[in-house]
Amino acid sequence: MKGHCQHNCSVVGEGGYICVCPRGYQIQLNDTKLCEDINECSGFGHNCSQTCVNIEGTYTCKCKQGFEMIDERCVVKSEVPAFVLYTDGPDIRAVDLSQQHQSSLVAGESRVQSLDFDPITDILYWTDTYDKTIKRAVIPNPSDPEHGNGFSQNLDLKGLTKPVDIAVDWVGSLSFGFPAYKRSEELPAIAFRHQQTGLERPTSVALDPELGRMFWTDAGIQPKIESSWMDGNRRKLIINEKLGYPTGLTIDYEAGHRLYWSDSKLNTIESSNSDGTNRVTVISGELHHPSSLDMFEDQLYWVTRDTGEIYRHDKFGRGVKVRVRRSLEHATDVKIYQEKKYNTTLSNPCQSASCSHLCLLIPGGYRCSCPDSTTSVVSVNGNCNTAYEQPKAVPYRCQCRNGGSCIRSEQDLSKIVCKCLDNFEGNNCEEYIPRSQIGGDNDKVFAEVVLPIIIVLMTLVVAVVLYTYFKKRNFKNGINQSVSFRSGTNVEFGGPAFMHNGPSDGSQPAPMDQEFNLGDIKSTDFENPMYEELESNGTDNNVKKVNNEAIPSNTGLYEVPDELYNKKVPIDVTNNYDKSVTGSAVLPPSSVTHRSSPQVQIRQLSLNPTSVDTDKDTQYLVEEDKTDC
Repeated sequence: MKGHCQHNCSVVGEGGYICVCPRGYQIQLNDTKLCEDINECSGFGHNCSQTCVNIEGTYTCKCKQGFEMIDERCVVKSEVPAFVLYTDGPDIRAVDLSQQHQSSLVAGESRVQSLDFDPITDILYWTDTYDKTIKRAVIPNPSDPEHGNGFSQNLDLKGLTKPVDIAVDWVGSLSFGFPAYKRSEELPAIAFRHQQTGLERPTSVALDPELGRMFWTDAGIQPKIESSWMDGNRRKLIINEKLGYPTGLTIDYEAGHRLYWSDSKLNTIESSNSDGTNRVTVISGELHHPSSLDMFEDQLYWVTRDTGEIYRHDKFGRGVKVRVRRSLEHATDVKIYQEKKYNTTLSNPCQSASCSHLCLLIPGGYRCSCPDSTTSVVSVNGNCNTAYEQPKAVPYRCQCRNGGSCIRSEQDLSKIVCKCLDNFEGNNCEEYIPRSQIGGDNDKVFAEVVLPIIIVLMTLVVAVVLYTYFKKRNFKNGINQSVSFRSGTNVEFGGPAFMHNGPSDGSQPAPMDQEFNLGDIKSTDFENPMYEELESNGTDNNVKKVNNEAIPSNTGLYEVPDELYNKKVPIDVTNNYDKSVTGSAVLPPSSVTHRSSPQVQIRQLSLNPTSVDTDKDTQYLVEEDKTDC
C-alpha cells in the first residue's frame, strides 16, 4: 500500500501526500485513507428513467415490467400509443403523440377545469367549475379514428363550492375531489373524501395508492406543499420555502415516487423526494407560467397559462422543451392516457375489508371511514351509523360513431339517441352522406376572400378622397395678404395731373376703407421750400422792384445775378415752368393735391383693449412700420 492508502496516493508539497479514490468512490469521513462506494442512485441526476441499481464503483439503470430500454430510456412495451388528454373550455380532447391525430372525447360541457381517469374501469372523471359538480363518462377508444363522444353522467354532488382539481385512486377505486365539499355520497366502488381543514387556496392534488398517501399544493398567503394519509390523518408539511404560486403536482411512480411540481409565478418546475428532501430545480426560464403538470416515461407535460400551449421536456432537465399543442383558448389541465401509465398490478387491501361505506388506503393497509367526515364507526366491523344511499349506475357507453354525441330523446327522456355531425346519418352515425351547402364553394370563397378585399379597397378609396378634400380646403397655402401700416402722413397724387405734370383737374382718388378717417383737408400738409419761395410774391422781404415791377430778390431761394436786373429782363415768376415739358424734375404746384394724412387707428396692444377687435393676428401677418415720414 502506497502511504497506507487503499487505492492511490498523491504527493503534496515536500513530504506530504493525500489518498485519492478512483471514479465511483469517495474518501471515508472517519478514515481518510480508506475509500467507500458512492451511491449514485441516492441523488438526483443519475439519468435513469425508472430503476437505478447501485453497484460497486458505479450504477446501472433498469426498467420495470411492461417497459424496455431503448437509447438509455425506458419506453413502454405496447402497440397502443400514448394520448395527451387536455381540457379546452367545454370539451375534453385527445392528441396522438405518434401521429399528432386529434379527436374529441367529451363535448358540450360548461367549463371543464381538471380531469383524471381510472385505468381499470376506463372511466374519465372531470370537474366543472361552472356547474360546480363532478362528472364522469366512459372513455371512447381514442385509437379508433371513427369513435364518438362519451356520454357524461353528473354525480350530483351537493355542497361543492368550486372543485379545481381531481385525482383518482385506481387501486382502491376512489376519487378525491379537491377542494372537496361538505357532503359525500357513497358510490359504486367510488367515493369522495372530505376537505382538509386549514387550506387557503388549494390548487392541485396527487395520490400515491402504493404508499397510501396523498399530496396537495396550497397557493395561499403562505405557499406550501403538504401530505397526509389518504384518510386525512398524519398531515405533514413537505415544503414551505421558496414557493411563489405552486400549481401542478405529479408523482413519478416508477422512479422512487419523487414529487414534481410547477410554479406559475416563479416559472419553474422543481422536484424532491416524497418527504421534501433532495430538492432540485429541473426546468426554469421561459415556461410561459405552467398551470398544470403530468408525466409519463421520462417526459414532463404542462399547460401554459399565458399562451394556451402544451409542452413536454425531459424530467432531468436535459435538452429543450418541445411544443405538443398550440392555439388552445381555455386549456387548464393535461393528463397522459396510456394503459401502462399507472401500475394496475397492485393489490387492493380493501377487497377483503368489511367497511359499510368508505375504505381508504393507508400505509400498509386500509381504514374504514364514514361520509361527512364523521368518525362514528358503530362496531369493529367498520359499520357507520349513517344512512346508506343507493349507488349510481355505471355510466352509459355511447355507441355513436364519427364524432357523434349521445343525447336524450325529446319524445322519451329515458331513451338515448345519437346526434350526428354533418355528412353523417344512421342510428349510430355510421353512414357517410356527402352534402354541399347552398351556393357551393363559390359563395364561401366570395364571403371569405373576395368580400373582405372589396371592403378594404373601398375603405382606402374613401380615405384618400377625404384626405385630399380636407387638405385642399383647410391646409392649402394661400396668397400672403399681409398689410403694412406706418405712422405719419400720406401724400396722394392725382392720376392724370401727376402723369402729365398739369394742373389738378379735381379728380379724387379712390375712396379708402371705412376704418380710415380722412378728417379735414389742410391747406399745407406737405411743405416744399421751393414752392414756398415761389408763392411768397406778396411779401416785401423777398421781392425787389425794378422799373416799378416786382422782381424776386436774389436773397430768396434762387439767386438772380444783378446784371439781369439791370438789363431789365422780365422774369415771369408766375409762370416759370414750361408746361409742355414732360418728365420735369420740378413738379408744378397745381398738380399736387395737399391732403391731410388719414387718421389711422393704430392697432392697440392686447393689454389696452379697444372697441374694435384688432388683436386676432395670431400668425403675425400684419407688420407695423414704426418709421416716420
